[in-house]
Amino acid sequence: MPVPVLRGNFTVLERATRGAGACDTWCWNVRLTVLERATHGAGTCDTGCWNGGHAGAVRLGLVPSAVIVDWAVRNWSGIVSAMPRKPDPGARDRILTAACQLFNAHGVHAVGMQQIIDVAGCGKNLLYREFPTKDDLVAAYIERSKEGWCFDLREVAAQVSAPADQLLAMVARIAENATAPGFRGCVIYNTHAEFPEADHPVNRATTANFEFIRESLFDLAKRAGAADPRTLADRLLLIIDGLKVNGAAMGRSGAASAAVAFAEETIRNALRPIQAPAPAESS
Repeated sequence: MPVPVLRGNFTVLERATRGAGACDTWCWNVRLTVLERATHGAGTCDTGCWNGGHAGAVRLGLVPSAVIVDWAVRNWSGIVSAMPRKPDPGARDRILTAACQLFNAHGVHAVGMQQIIDVAGCGKNLLYREFPTKDDLVAAYIERSKEGWCFDLREVAAQVSAPADQLLAMVARIAENATAPGFRGCVIYNTHAEFPEADHPVNRATTANFEFIRESLFDLAKRAGAADPRTLADRLLLIIDGLKVNGAAMGRSGAASAAVAFAEETIRNALRPIQAPAPAESS
């Protein structure tokens, strides 16, 4: 709102709109209906009321009509651009994608909300409408990681049918991802380390994610017919965790291929029947 148009008297127009009644804080914040409320004696917001001649402010004797018309003509494009926009169904996903990129690159604590706003290209109000707190955004970040694991499970199941082969394919898939350029370690473990307090919602979210991955491996191990599916699942989980650490540090020159071979051997041994101990020979 250019000061010369209002002749330097912003508070006069504000008093005019407040005097007309029904000041709307939201409208005031987005600077949309200063003109509407100033010209509408009843205080009802109507995007067309300024040119309908409802000169509430003029009747109050606070703002000359010429100032209102002059301001409207000069600022019409600004009025239109500030009007409430239609809901953007892709806004949440766009904001979360920007946050994931920044969190992956720098860690959670090192990234401020303004950085996310800048990368996502959204307004602060939109960000906080979708994610009221940073913890909400981090929880969504953790949930997206879980969705990535589920996606890998579905992709592997579409490629191989036997549960034992799916277990090995999951390890091989993680080995490939963990040795890719730019991999910075496990999202869940990295975030868990930044929120060590057990009662923190992000800590709880990461712990729940660990359990989800562990249980999905356990389910596959059971369906594969492992003699001890829990032990098999936990051993594979340790191999996967080691892959992510080693891959982040050493990339393709590290121990990824050995880890996949170790997983194959572990699965094969787990599917063999447990042999009963041989009876002791009598002397």
